[in-house]
Amino acid sequence: MDPELFNQLDPMYYGGFLQIRNNDTTLTEDINLKINQFERAFENAIDYYSPNIISDLSPAEYDSIQNAISRRFPLQYSPNNFYKSYIYYTMASLERVVLQKNTDSLYRKYLDNEYLLYFNPAYMNFFNEFYDHYLTTSPRINQKELMDCINQEGTYRPLFNLVGKDPYLVNERIRELVIIEDLAEIYGNKRFNKKNIEHILKEIATTTHFSEHQIIAKNILASLHPYQESNTISFEGMKTASGASFNIEDYKGKWLYVQIFNTSCEDCIREMMIIKDLQQKYKDSITFVSLSIDFNFGHFIQFKEHFPQFDWTFVHFDHQYPWIDELQITTLPDNLLFGPDGKLVKRDAP
Repeated sequence: MDPELFNQLDPMYYGGFLQIRNNDTTLTEDINLKINQFERAFENAIDYYSPNIISDLSPAEYDSIQNAISRRFPLQYSPNNFYKSYIYYTMASLERVVLQKNTDSLYRKYLDNEYLLYFNPAYMNFFNEFYDHYLTTSPRINQKELMDCINQEGTYRPLFNLVGKDPYLVNERIRELVIIEDLAEIYGNKRFNKKNIEHILKEIATTTHFSEHQIIAKNILASLHPYQESNTISFEGMKTASGASFNIEDYKGKWLYVQIFNTSCEDCIREMMIIKDLQQKYKDSITFVSLSIDFNFGHFIQFKEHFPQFDWTFVHFDHQYPWIDELQITTLPDNLLFGPDGKLVKRDAP
């Protein structure tokens, strides 16, 4: 797709998201079309054979669903085929509901192999269900030794060797991923030393032989406390409505409130009416800035011209998409409060 045309599409105009699909119905091998067809059939089979709660699914009902699916879709282990693996591990998640207590059977059938399908959502969904809070719940891992390993040793290799005694963690690739994900899960548990957890994750990120794990460990480290008190946030590359560079350093000495908005967001405009009153009342001690994440810069300029009563600083994010991801901006309006020293005081500020 032409990048210029794509940049003109504003997801907010379409209700918050865009879906791109192929209109050529003759492309029967299109992966998205095939998966959508499978998911519809899968949901219909569940509704027909198990109209109540899925957790009450009986073995007979599961067999009926499996038979209904297998008549139309391939049910086979094929790790190098994304489509077949998607179907296979979607059914695996359903089978796990039926065989929750028979973990050995599930492990041998679905996980005891050389492949770890990081980029297949059905596989990763099953993987995360199977290993959810595994380190702290497995009867094959001594919990006292686990706590000592994290709280006293605080290094990766002893932990790696300890949990490797579990037969479901013999595979070193699986073992390391489970350690990474479970360390993130227990990070908020007061029984475990947070600093040591961070140190182990950093050690994995720098020493792992698996490139995927380096990325995952770094992402988890960034998510543990991305924007706590005393953090600084860069606004590099962003421009004001007049075209000048926006630099947070220019606002030191006062409190700074940054409202993140989109010109299609009605709640954002209502909030601006409140900001207008607050600005007049507290202008000597706090500065307000509204930061637009409109995809179309023209819409941003037109909005500023249409609402001259909003006379504080307006900034455009200038298509800094990684910045949106870093701050995990998922709803609007969103707000940041900075102290006079330029450091973040409150994420999701009221």
